[in-house]
Amino acid sequence: VLIPKSNNEKCNQMIPKSALQSDETMQRFWIMKVVRNKAIKIPVTIGRSNQGEVEIVSPRISTSDVIINNGAYALPDQASVKIVNKQ
Repeated sequence: VLIPKSNNEKCNQMIPKSALQSDETMQRFWIMKVVRNKAIKIPVTIGRSNQGEVEIVSPRISTSDVIINNGAYALPDQASVKIVNKQ
C-alpha cells in the first residue's frame, strides 16, 4: 500500500487491486483493515486504476493501518484474523 506522508490533496493513495473488495455489480468497494486482531470492513471510494493498483480517494489511510492484501475474499466484517506475513 502506497500512502502519501503529506496532507496535500494531490497525493494519491494507491493499493494493490488484490486488497480491494467489491460487491457483485462492482458498485460498492471496501478494504479489510485489521484492528485488534479483527478484520474490519472499511467502505472506500476509488479513483483511477491501472493493471495492478487502484487509487483510494477516501477515506485517508494511515501509514500505521494494517490492510489485508491476500485472503480477504468473502471474509466477513469482525472476523478474527491472525497475521502470518506482515510486509
